[in-house]
Amino acid sequence: MGNVKINSFQMFCLIVLFDLGTALVVSLGLTAGKDAWLANFVGCIGGVGIYLIYNNLYKSYPTMAITSYSQKIMGKYLGWPIGFLCVVYFLHEASRDLRDYGDLISTTMFDKTPLLILNLIMLIAMTYVLYLGIEALGRMSEIFLFILICLGLLANALLIFSSVVDIHNLFPLLLNGWKPIIKTLPLAVTFPYAEMLPFTVLLPYLNNVNNSRRIGISAILLCGVILSFTVVMDISVLGDDIASRSPFPLLNTIRKVNIADFIQRLDPIVILTLVIGNFFKVAIFYFAAVIGIGDLFKIDNHKKLIIPIGVVILITSLTISSSLPEHLKEGLEILPIFIHPTIAIAIPALLLVVDFMRKKIH
Repeated sequence: MGNVKINSFQMFCLIVLFDLGTALVVSLGLTAGKDAWLANFVGCIGGVGIYLIYNNLYKSYPTMAITSYSQKIMGKYLGWPIGFLCVVYFLHEASRDLRDYGDLISTTMFDKTPLLILNLIMLIAMTYVLYLGIEALGRMSEIFLFILICLGLLANALLIFSSVVDIHNLFPLLLNGWKPIIKTLPLAVTFPYAEMLPFTVLLPYLNNVNNSRRIGISAILLCGVILSFTVVMDISVLGDDIASRSPFPLLNTIRKVNIADFIQRLDPIVILTLVIGNFFKVAIFYFAAVIGIGDLFKIDNHKKLIIPIGVVILITSLTISSSLPEHLKEGLEILPIFIHPTIAIAIPALLLVVDFMRKKIH
């Protein structure tokens, strides 16, 4: 990881786009009812804590990815399997998020197009960008974060002018106390914030180590505000009952736009939002898997791995689940409880504790 190639703002943009990703369209925390927006914001505070674990490891090993410093901390015989487990996690999450994109596109716009074609087109674009290098992805993030913000402002303005927003749907606050919010927190914290494990691979490319803490915290807090506001709009327009039963609440929300029977059917805004966020999320997982495998197997030219790993991600995205309901259930009920806390939180926390103890002993 010799040459750092991403400036502070580009890293900030990558974190924001990654965290928004598919979370923006799915709208998290709706099991908390009217207080879902509050669950989202509390969740982002937990996300800051997770990022600080990653950042402290990065500060100790600023030129290494997790696949390298896990071996330095735990020794080769424990550290190598830990690094390999992280790579498997990157591949799995890249495949899941690519499937998210394919499912939404196929169910909303291209219902006659095979899922293979939809996923393949997206993957080809990512492969091309990764061949150009991580600096190309960083420059793209600056442009597309601006586009995403403009789309969000436009969508919310149109909803307000359509007179479909009813803030009374948000009240009463804390009707059932904090219990529903607490029950929602495991999902609100782990998805999307615990998924930030690939940034243990990306952070060594930052050109200023001292800015890493500020960049990460500010990006996560911004994401928390955006996700919370998105849920506020979903509930205000649809009501908490309809929003909680919808697989893509944001899509149903934007469909309510109707100005003078002329401006309506604005589904493409949500579709484009998902495509942008999903592109960067999958690409970051994809890149982390490439670098991780290169580190573990001592392959100097990482570009040789891009196409083979892309093929693995594509095939896995098609076979990872048999239907959209099964896919969503796994992503919202199984992974946040068992997989994300174990691999993306417990393992880095263990590495940090062991590293701290070793330094104290020596």
